[in-house]
Amino acid sequence: MFSLVRPSQALVAAKEYAHRLGQTALYVDMTSAGPTEKGEVADVITAQGIDFVDAAIVGAPAASRHQVSIVASGARAAELAERFVPYGMRIKPVGVRTGAASAIKIVRSVLAKGLEALYVEALLAGDKLGIADGVLSSFCDFLDERPAIDTAAMLVRSHVLHAERRADEMRMSAAVLSSAGVPPVMTQAMIDVMERTAGSGVAKQFAGKQPADLDAALAAIRASL
Repeated sequence: MFSLVRPSQALVAAKEYAHRLGQTALYVDMTSAGPTEKGEVADVITAQGIDFVDAAIVGAPAASRHQVSIVASGARAAELAERFVPYGMRIKPVGVRTGAASAIKIVRSVLAKGLEALYVEALLAGDKLGIADGVLSSFCDFLDERPAIDTAAMLVRSHVLHAERRADEMRMSAAVLSSAGVPPVMTQAMIDVMERTAGSGVAKQFAGKQPADLDAALAAIRASL
């Protein structure tokens, strides 16, 4: 059974239908509820001896206009994919822990919506200064230079060492945006992140060399918080 109700009704739906399902049923919650709420739904479903899968829709529809990417977690997430991928669904199992799929969706939104807000702020300033096309073209060239996963690793690894210098650069960016009449909301948030890392002293651990990989960089930053 697929649950596709509003997030606020996810638990209500689970309580309504849990006792009506057979023991061999599989309850798939595809609402956009968060991991805590998915855990509450799972408790209701599994209390009836029914298996539960946490599923979350991520991203926009594919070129086909009806397919969307779905991440799924739970003991039978792989089985769910095996059953429905042959029918055209795009399901990627991401582990057995309830809430993992919904957590991926929620945290992924920081990147997706963050980029959205950054594009709006930067391109609005570029438009006011008459340089929007140049800004976008230059940035897209940067994005196209390497695979996205390599760009993510490169930025986070170098962040450990260069956060202080980049904070100074972003202060100049904030001043330019303000002079163009664009409130530097996202830019100020970036300054805050850079200053937090720089103030932690984490760069001293690496003696001028970047962390070996993305995991090492994240571990160092996490330990410094």
